[in-house]
Amino acid sequence: MNGEQMYGMVLVCRAYYQIPGNSTGGSLHIVLDDGNIETEHVVFCSAEAIKEADIVGEGIAHMLLQMSYDERSELRNHYAEYAME
Repeated sequence: MNGEQMYGMVLVCRAYYQIPGNSTGGSLHIVLDDGNIETEHVVFCSAEAIKEADIVGEGIAHMLLQMSYDERSELRNHYAEYAME
């Protein structure tokens, strides 16, 4: 993932946080807010998004699953940018 793609993911996550009820990461809380970026946590959050009919969260989870662990770690380093209030 290049820098431009990473910036795109930051913007997607920022938009997700701006959806009412998602100020702490919504269905993806344990990944995006808590930093549990292992694949099994992303899979769990994807299932939660499906149960909650969180289509945007499900889509982001799918994108996260396409990323390597190191890429998810890099995304998490941008937490202050995507979790802005």
